[in-house]
Amino acid sequence: MLNQLLNGLECEILETRPTAFLCNCGRPKIEKVLISLGEKEIKEMIDEGNEIEINCQFCGKHYQFSVDELKELYRKSR
Repeated sequence: MLNQLLNGLECEILETRPTAFLCNCGRPKIEKVLISLGEKEIKEMIDEGNEIEINCQFCGKHYQFSVDELKELYRKSR
């Protein structure tokens, strides 16, 4: 593929690595995203009284947060 991209220019491969799809999402990162929405948005989610679900757009993993967990995030956002 490099030969095609470089159109005949010589290249030297110094290192190779296996490729893999890797997503580094996790619950702590998703919690930070929720906190970054701000107190008003979190309070509105709490007032609705429903569990929320956030899905990672990269790997498709689902994260659910109960109203009690949202209340704790609200406290952390203050």
